[in-house]
Amino acid sequence: MASNEIRHGEISNSITSHFTDVYKLIVEHQRQVWSTTYTNADGAGAWTRAIIQDPLRPPWFSGRRELNRRYITTINRLILGHAFTNSFKFLMKKRNDPDCDLCEQHMVQDLQHLLLKCTRTRTSLNPVLHDGTVGVDDRARVLEYLKRALNNTQLFRELWDMLNILQIQF
Repeated sequence: MASNEIRHGEISNSITSHFTDVYKLIVEHQRQVWSTTYTNADGAGAWTRAIIQDPLRPPWFSGRRELNRRYITTINRLILGHAFTNSFKFLMKKRNDPDCDLCEQHMVQDLQHLLLKCTRTRTSLNPVLHDGTVGVDDRARVLEYLKRALNNTQLFRELWDMLNILQIQF
């Protein structure tokens, strides 16, 4: 339509364009809005947002056909901060209490407990999850480890192997 008007020398104010003419602008704008909303959100999902900074990037397992489904599921549960723990079982009314069966601390067994506080798993997981830096709290260290593992899946493999040795499944 616009090219026809240009050829005839008249440009009308009533020219309308189709959305496909500005599709790239719409997509880019929506990506920016979604990224900003994701980044600025608080509350639920904070664990995952600390690990995955760009919500629109392809999944870490994209193009890795050699990985089995159980491995991908376990790592995704770690990234999402959700696992088949006693806390979850209690929430789903499959257990009478959410306490950890692995240690004597009488603490709720959630993912953070298993990775950071449980006396049975902590000594084995510390060498895997910690890089020796000082002055950073344990939670931040675990999140940083998982964030680095998105680009270096060997780190995921080390964590997966240690969880299997400890006979912990998510």
